[in-house]
Amino acid sequence: MTSSLNSGSPAPSIEALDWLRGDRLPNFKLGKIYILDFFATGCGYCRSSLTYLAQL
Repeated sequence: MTSSLNSGSPAPSIEALDWLRGDRLPNFKLGKIYILDFFATGCGYCRSSLTYLAQL
């Protein structure tokens, strides 16, 4: 059975192989904002958006 997320649902744990910046994040903390960006290096728009994301 597939579960779905809704507004207010707890965030699922993160399973990542590589992190571009910072240390591994074992879980989310309540009240803290996280930005996850999924992109493809072959996508021109994705590459150009990384500059704006880095400014955040």
